[in-house]
Amino acid sequence: MKAKLFAFGLCAFLMSIGLQAQESFKDQVNVGTIMTIGEPSGSDFKYVNVPKKNFIIKKGGIANLSSIHYNAVEVTDIKTNKQGATEVRFKKVDGKKFFNAYRTLTADLNGAVNNGELLLTAGNKKEMSK
Repeated sequence: MKAKLFAFGLCAFLMSIGLQAQESFKDQVNVGTIMTIGEPSGSDFKYVNVPKKNFIIKKGGIANLSSIHYNAVEVTDIKTNKQGATEVRFKKVDGKKFFNAYRTLTADLNGAVNNGELLLTAGNKKEMSK
C-alpha cells in the first residue's frame, strides 16, 4: 500500500514539474510584435492554424506549406480562448497574403513558440523602424 502511494506521489510530482516547464509567452508578445514562422516539428503545423490544402485551392491560392516557413509576421490581435490558451492572429509584414489567399492566420501562442513553429524576434514594428 505504501509503495503504491509513493509511486502515485512520485508520478504527481513529475507531472507537476512537466507542467511548470511550459513557459508562458503572453507577457512578451503584444499587438505589433514581429515574429517569424518557423518549421513544423512534423509534416504539418500543430499549433499554427494553417487551412487545409483543399480550402486554400478553393480560394484560388497555392497550397505550398513550405512557402510560409521563415516569413516575418506581425501580431494583430491577442485573445484568450475558453480553455485559457492564448491565441494570436498575425499578418505578413510585407503585406502579402499567405498562400495568395489569406490575409491573416492564427496560432496557439505558447504551444507554437515552445515547439518552434513561431519564433520570437526583437521588438515590435515601432522599435524596428528606429
